[in-house]
Amino acid sequence: MLKELGNVNIVGTFTDPAEAVESTSELEPDVIFLDIEMPELSGQQAAEILHTRCPRAIIVFLTAYNIYAVDAFELNALDYVLKPVNRNRLLKTIQRLEERLKERSVADSSTKLSDATMIRCFQSLRFERGGQQLPNIRWRTSKAQELFAYLLHNSNRFVSKDMLIELLWPDFVFKKASTLLYTTIYQVRQCLKQGEIDLRINNVITGEGYSLETDGLQIDIMEWEKGI
Repeated sequence: MLKELGNVNIVGTFTDPAEAVESTSELEPDVIFLDIEMPELSGQQAAEILHTRCPRAIIVFLTAYNIYAVDAFELNALDYVLKPVNRNRLLKTIQRLEERLKERSVADSSTKLSDATMIRCFQSLRFERGGQQLPNIRWRTSKAQELFAYLLHNSNRFVSKDMLIELLWPDFVFKKASTLLYTTIYQVRQCLKQGEIDLRINNVITGEGYSLETDGLQIDIMEWEKGI
């Protein structure tokens, strides 16, 4: 009957409650339909175990008796459905589940957004997380900050070694400038690591240069450009 309602992907069905409990960690279901009356392990007992193994799963009880309704809600079940299962009643349960899962998705997105790192470029270069400026970002040298700013400006694009040397150390001989570039790249990486900033500076060997990957981070200038 669940398959007929659509928007439902059944990842597993079990007649043995112990086997079902063992499988939840691997299957990671969003919803578990659980019969209250089962041999060996009751639905209530199984629900308590499932809450520890798969805490995000929403439980819906199936029962032939109304008297189990109180037990169902005491175990934080979203709903209980009386057997024999009525299609319209099951549809209402699915609608409740969709609403709950949608609310969870919005809440998860808000949490991720609040925990995301924001790079501020207007006025000064700084990093924020959860609306608070990160205090542990200390650039070893001004060149390290300049190098990072230039790579950030060209984020996710290849920047040649020659271009960086010409920009940052135009008056140095190539060998000395190359050494300074390698040292400064290392300093930038260490600074990002100490600040727990999930950014990677990749060596592009074929083109002798670097690229800064900023996927998953917010950058105020880019956010501003999107809004124009």
